[in-house]
Amino acid sequence: MLLSTLGPALAAILTAPAPGRAATWPADAIVVALPTDVGPVALFTDERQRVRERVAATLATKGHRVVPVAELVAIEDAALQGRLAMQGDLVCRAPLRRAEIEHRIWSEHPIARVSAQCSDGDCRLQVEIETQPSRPDVDAVYTSARVRSPARAKSWIAAADDLRPTTQWLGHIGGLSLSSHPPPIRFLPPTGIGPWAGPAPSEPFDALEPTAAGCAHPDPFVHVLHEIRASIDRAGRVQRCESTSASASARADDPGCLCGRIETLRFAAGRAGRRLRVDAEDLASRGVGLSAVTFTATWIEAQPDTEDWVDRLREAAVLQRCREVQTPSDFEATVTLALHDDGTIEDVHIGGVGRAPENMSFVACVADELRAVALPCRPPSHAELVVRMRVDVATTIDRLPLRR
Repeated sequence: MLLSTLGPALAAILTAPAPGRAATWPADAIVVALPTDVGPVALFTDERQRVRERVAATLATKGHRVVPVAELVAIEDAALQGRLAMQGDLVCRAPLRRAEIEHRIWSEHPIARVSAQCSDGDCRLQVEIETQPSRPDVDAVYTSARVRSPARAKSWIAAADDLRPTTQWLGHIGGLSLSSHPPPIRFLPPTGIGPWAGPAPSEPFDALEPTAAGCAHPDPFVHVLHEIRASIDRAGRVQRCESTSASASARADDPGCLCGRIETLRFAAGRAGRRLRVDAEDLASRGVGLSAVTFTATWIEAQPDTEDWVDRLREAAVLQRCREVQTPSDFEATVTLALHDDGTIEDVHIGGVGRAPENMSFVACVADELRAVALPCRPPSHAELVVRMRVDVATTIDRLPLRR
């Protein structure tokens, strides 16, 4: 939606800076995050963007200062491709994820978190405004009237026009429970939205798993969760499919691959307006076999405002990969990574390992593997990334060889 079409009542939506100029938005200007759909709700990304625009417009009419959504989208789209438009178009070695964009670019602004959610048939749009970024508590909450047709995107978009302050916080409904399962691709039970004759069937997805295996990540150590939304026509064909993932290991061609498989499914004929959402797990296939050794290894944040970068190290499965090269003994060490501005790891120093030969071999592998990890540019306030590495190893039974 063009800002010029929103009318004079939305003067609180701030004017974006001219191209090439630094942003001049005041610190109290609200950043409206891309809405999430929770529980039995399935909105495609473009529909969630339209909800976002309407929420921003409504907040502006209530006197809030709001960063223009069009400008947010432009900055986000660039960062999702690995380019920091607000930092001289710096190109990162790895694209940023939405959470990383928020933490890096908008950390000084209040965030409006928008969720479209249903609980026991009561469907509403909720907006939570966190006005103190350093303490992400909810300081203001708006909710819509009940959404009567939650399977229709237009109903959620219209709900954004009528947000009212409330002291009742719906919270976040649902959640994901992960469990071990033979790789490579597992579909979790689908959720049907709209006029299905009964529950959305799981059997088509179960039968699709062997075919979907062709979409599995080639790295056997990574774990990727894909969130899939689809609409179904009257004849039971998949009319539209969208797959998204917050994992750093997700690949650009994953959505096309998974949706290409899902679009071959055929459901029973029925009424128009049916949608579904289903999660697909791409599970790590290494390090899950029977072993005599319980191996626990983790990265621990050692600097403020570096959690996103430490998460990248965790997702890269460096420690699990090196455990197959050499099983170490217990130790805790400090790891210092010298970083280029674009996030390239240029040098690795690991201190405090001790002289045990198995540990020396293990950390040599860790150093080599770390150099291959792509990071989303250097943390703004740190020339180096410092993390703690902790390894705990316990022998449970007479040692058995790892399954490979």
